Amino acid sequence: MSKNNSINFWRVIFTFSIVIFHFSGTYSKFNTVVHAENGWRIAVEFFFVVSGFLLAYKCEHSEISAWEYTKHRFKRFFPVYFLSLIMMIVLRIINNSMSARKAFDLILTLIDELMLLQGLAWNYITINGPSWYISVLLICGYFIFYMLRKEKDFFAHFWAPLICIVVYSYLSIKMGRLSGNVYDFSDVLGFSIAMIRGFGGMCAGVISYEFYKKLKETKLTKFGNFLVRLGEIIGFSFILIYTFKKGSTHFDFYFVVIFIFCTAFAFSAEKKNLLFNNVIVDYLSKISFSIYLVHCFVLGFYKKIYPTNTLNLKMFIIFWIITIAIAALSEFLCSLVLKGIEIVRKKYGGIIIKSPKELKTRK
Repeated sequence: MSKNNSINFWRVIFTFSIVIFHFSGTYSKFNTVVHAENGWRIAVEFFFVVSGFLLAYKCEHSEISAWEYTKHRFKRFFPVYFLSLIMMIVLRIINNSMSARKAFDLILTLIDELMLLQGLAWNYITINGPSWYISVLLICGYFIFYMLRKEKDFFAHFWAPLICIVVYSYLSIKMGRLSGNVYDFSDVLGFSIAMIRGFGGMCAGVISYEFYKKLKETKLTKFGNFLVRLGEIIGFSFILIYTFKKGSTHFDFYFVVIFIFCTAFAFSAEKKNLLFNNVIVDYLSKISFSIYLVHCFVLGFYKKIYPTNTLNLKMFIIFWIITIAIAALSEFLCSLVLKGIEIVRKKYGGIIIKSPKELKTRK
């Protein structure tokens, strides 16, 4: 896969659209101007498709098991995830002037979120709203990777399309659009809406990867590559503009199909482009996961400074500066912690648990 692909650019754009969506939901006057409160929920589907695409790519280009894949993803997500969760808990305790007993009770109610199980919706109480996506990503990712590993072609060409058809047909009938409470339960399938959307979106990503492979096998001319890049830009831009203007509608389900093709187009790009491939885009893409997780924390204390009926450009710019700064700091601190853990593990880990190689040598 080319390092010059443009997916990092779109990852940044759709991360920002989710943040603006939540900002609009908090500041009603801002929403009267931007109209992003409902429509830009669709960005979550983009990330499910991209995650499914990368999952399929990893499965085809490695020999790891579903458990190893999930463990790797967990190690990548959990440090920043846990830090953002602690930040939200502290903010809630301070804002509500909680006693030690009430703070302890709060932590007990968040056991699902602490264990990354909130996507199952066994408990409706969460403190960091966007975190449901991470939970669903890990749970659905394990099963999809396992099925791909066991029977790749059959799953990619039969089960993944069938799951997409069932999921989005059901959601179209039940909800009419890809919005609403993700913790609601399906009265037919027996899963939370979050889990259903996750399975559907990641299976769509598997389909996108299969299309990407066909695209790479085709020897495109320069004009053909130009058309692919143009289709990518028009497709993603149309979704953003339409949902900006109209909000979440029944067209959300058609947008998933556009995501399938445009994601493949974005990953297939090989020629470097300064708009899509530059230092700023690469760095913002690197910390986009942290931005996604910490922006609600920033909104939480921001409401204390600016009432929710406030509207001015200055507050919006300051919000972005603070969010990006905290996300960058969180990413940096977590990377230091992980490096420290790795050093300790290498130096002292063998004292407790012998590696398979050591055990084999001893025998």
